[in-house]
Amino acid sequence: MFPIQSVEVVLRNAVASQLDGYFGVTDWLINVPDPTNHNVWSARQLRKIADTEARLHIQKGRTPTQNAMIADLEFGFWTEFLDPTRHRFWPHIRPAFPNLPPHARRGPVKFELNRLRVFRNRIAHHEVIINHAGTPTAMHDLFIKVIGWMSHDKSAWTQRHSQVEEVWREISNEKSKHGWSGF
Repeated sequence: MFPIQSVEVVLRNAVASQLDGYFGVTDWLINVPDPTNHNVWSARQLRKIADTEARLHIQKGRTPTQNAMIADLEFGFWTEFLDPTRHRFWPHIRPAFPNLPPHARRGPVKFELNRLRVFRNRIAHHEVIINHAGTPTAMHDLFIKVIGWMSHDKSAWTQRHSQVEEVWREISNEKSKHGWSGF
């Protein structure tokens, strides 16, 4: 879960920072600007904002802060800013990915983030992940790569502290040692 958590935190913070600049305010989740602008907002996102605000209000007993809202909104909320219907919005989000090649387009970024989101959801729901999207180490490499699009330092830090490759090697050795045909 560690690399998954890392990409989620890096993505939400990078996109939120770009949206601070786009809207010119830092409370755009509390006071949603121009909710009818479909280049920015989907109906699903507006529902998620309202649901998150209500849930945090009930849990904390006070009005949620912008930072609490950012932290509590799910991964899909943030990846949705790259949807094809918002192709005109990409220039405002693109700076969240400073390490993409200069010619990189929104579509491949969205595709890879969606692969990570689906994989993350399979893990969170205790579903089979082996042979779903390659090995866990291949998906781990994709998590590291995507984090690197946003921050080389955070990518290196995540790689350094991740135990995915070590655990996968240990599982593979046990499998070979005992002749297991599956997990």
